[in-house]
Amino acid sequence: MKLLILSLLLASSFSAFAEPEPKYTWDGNIPFEGLTTTGPDTENVRLDQAEILLTDQLSENIKASIKLKLDRDLILDGAPLPQNFNFEDFIKAAHIEIKNIGGKPVAIVIGKQEIAYGFDNTLMPIPKESPVHELGVHNEVVGFTVALDTNFQLFDKMEASVFETKDGDLRIGTIDGYAVRFSKDVSEQIQIKASAMHLGNGDNPELGVENRQDIGIIVKSKDGKWTFWNENIHFDNNPDYRDSHFAISAGLSRKMGPGQLSMDATLIPQTLKRVGLGYNVNLSKHIIVGAEANYTTYNPGSETKDGMRYGVSIRYVFGGKSGGDDSSNIFKNIKRK
Repeated sequence: MKLLILSLLLASSFSAFAEPEPKYTWDGNIPFEGLTTTGPDTENVRLDQAEILLTDQLSENIKASIKLKLDRDLILDGAPLPQNFNFEDFIKAAHIEIKNIGGKPVAIVIGKQEIAYGFDNTLMPIPKESPVHELGVHNEVVGFTVALDTNFQLFDKMEASVFETKDGDLRIGTIDGYAVRFSKDVSEQIQIKASAMHLGNGDNPELGVENRQDIGIIVKSKDGKWTFWNENIHFDNNPDYRDSHFAISAGLSRKMGPGQLSMDATLIPQTLKRVGLGYNVNLSKHIIVGAEANYTTYNPGSETKDGMRYGVSIRYVFGGKSGGDDSSNIFKNIKRK
């Protein structure tokens, strides 16, 4: 709560100098990512990453943002759901963004945020089904990030974050995490990102210190129909993968018919192998429907059984964002009788 109050005070002080008057905007998405069978005995509907973003354009270069989220499992067999509600966890992000400082291409983000680390790019219908998803992002932590657009030949953009490693709340804990990320557009079809992160985990010493390095690439065909992506992550002392030290994920997507067909493969040595196939369709400019199937094999001795997982994703995007362009709207060219 202290961070939220601080953000509001900062917003009020900046508002006094804002010209023109503050402009409030809101957008977000409601994805029912799931309807997934998680095994032979359980079936869930997951309301996951449902977000509403509220922004106040305090001035031309200063913006305040609060992102709200609602993550809930809806059990199909009628089992009761926990009714506990954590207000601080409900707020996914709350920060002030200041850009073009002194006329320079520099931006600073202060508050609860996603830090400058990872690539986490996938065109699969249910992104969080990827085993490397949690390795490739780190969000909902308090800190600050500095981003700089550069003219260096080696990279186009540099970002650096300093943050607490305990996520989920609005209180400032031990600031013992830092990360840096570099981005480079090699051409109009090729983009590369490389990053590194240190997690001190001072608020949870049982986890120990963890370090991660991530490099990824996106390659698109000139006609825009094909997209290839690859992400490689090296890590040590990760609590979810104690026996592994790196993960590799690669995927290929092609525009096909009214939608997009995607496939990917993931390898985490000493832990698992996974292949997936999915298809996304933009029913309208704001509604995306997708289906995904993946098969995972685990190393001998794992408590998790090998098996198939199926999922359906229904995503509604509203406000200032768009689910897809008009060219992919399957209803666009249907003539009315």
